[in-house]
Amino acid sequence: MTPRCTLAFVSGSHVVTTTIALRYAVERDLAIDAVGIRRRASDVPKDALFLGTGVTPPLLFTAITSIAATVLLCRPSRAAARTLGVLGAVMLVGYATERETRRALRPGRWDSRVTPLTAAGATLALAMAGLGLSILPAQEDHHGR
Repeated sequence: MTPRCTLAFVSGSHVVTTTIALRYAVERDLAIDAVGIRRRASDVPKDALFLGTGVTPPLLFTAITSIAATVLLCRPSRAAARTLGVLGAVMLVGYATERETRRALRPGRWDSRVTPLTAAGATLALAMAGLGLSILPAQEDHHGR
């Protein structure tokens, strides 16, 4: 599998993981509680679009991830690879600063649903960042950019 296809696959897997985690976050009212941002449980549905939830990045990031991964599946694109790399890095910071994620990954506090979702989300975000920012930018797309 080429690095381009690997990045597209990893990014698509993150989209699936985020979608499952979002449903769970809405069911459990897992509001965002990160450094500098603390929201109420009643805010989860409206915050999901631009701020994210206690266990997911914003849906806007998920939509952009879907688009960029689709572009990579169709053709080489430095812009799509870098977009996914930057999104992965930003989401990784989000996972690290989110209280619910830190709680779910702490030994002795594992939750049968939250822990696998947040562990998968953070790991896939790390892979997106690594692949998108280090492997693919050296490749040129069809337009020589």
